[in-house]
Amino acid sequence: SRWRGADLQALVEAAFQPYGMRVALTGEALTLNPQATQILALALNELATNAAKHGALSRPEGRVEVAWSAAGGLFRFVWRERGGPPVAVPTRHGFGRTLVESAVAHELCGTTRLDFLPEGVTYTIEAPLAEVAA
Repeated sequence: SRWRGADLQALVEAAFQPYGMRVALTGEALTLNPQATQILALALNELATNAAKHGALSRPEGRVEVAWSAAGGLFRFVWRERGGPPVAVPTRHGFGRTLVESAVAHELCGTTRLDFLPEGVTYTIEAPLAEVAA
């Protein structure tokens, strides 16, 4: 009941710990509220796991860029994979995809976009900063 959330950069770094730090992070200091911490931790775990199995982190030269901003009352988060195998749109829509597309948008009262571009997956979240920040 006293939990106050977590630092976003620390959360992203923790998601990459099992895979090495092949990530470029860009963003200002931001403490997330407990609800945002929980849903973003789940989404980051899903994204990192998929990147390691099928995407940029499945190849030594692959990298992930993660950037976020909190300006004008808007939280924006972007995940970009580069240097992995060519991407194709998945044929099945499983729990992980539902989590990153629908559950995150619902929990943060925002929008998400998951793009399967040939050069790598890109995932974007936009939400009211009041729904995200502690």
